[in-house]
Amino acid sequence: MIGPSIKAGKASARVWEEEFLEELKRYVGFTQAHAQVLAELRPSVEPAFAGIVDRFYDAIQQNPTALSVFKGGTPQIERQKTFLRQWLEGVVSGIYDVDYLKLRAKIGRTHVRIQLDQRYVLGAMNIVREGLHTAVDSSAFAVERRGLHIKRSIRSVTSSLRSCCRPIRRTTPRASAIVNG
Repeated sequence: MIGPSIKAGKASARVWEEEFLEELKRYVGFTQAHAQVLAELRPSVEPAFAGIVDRFYDAIQQNPTALSVFKGGTPQIERQKTFLRQWLEGVVSGIYDVDYLKLRAKIGRTHVRIQLDQRYVLGAMNIVREGLHTAVDSSAFAVERRGLHIKRSIRSVTSSLRSCCRPIRRTTPRASAIVNG
């Protein structure tokens, strides 16, 4: 059984995580309106996910250094393709809560653990953003909703939330608690 102090500690950590997430959203200007636009955008961009995933992994396979982090060969890459598709679905889910943040932080910690050079993370995120932007530009949704800054919404949720939670060495216990789990 979990004692009261452990329960209180977990509750306190959860409150801090929620506060951290809300502060981060305010910092990058990500509002509920952005979340709603992204959720509404999903049916328009979801057909492009397979192409985005393929382009992402084609780029990795063209670079021996980036490819070297995949110790499990083709089966591992196929599993990772599934995870990337799920990640893309999360980008346009409309739900950007603590669980969303924790999953992105876990992904970042994995990149650090496998010693993936940041240049590959940044390059890969550009491939993802380009694919999403192309899907938006070619959709009727973009024409109908032009004034809602769709690309800014995508940029905020794919870049700012993710990069702010990338696990780097933290000097404060509070930051370490959320980033390092």
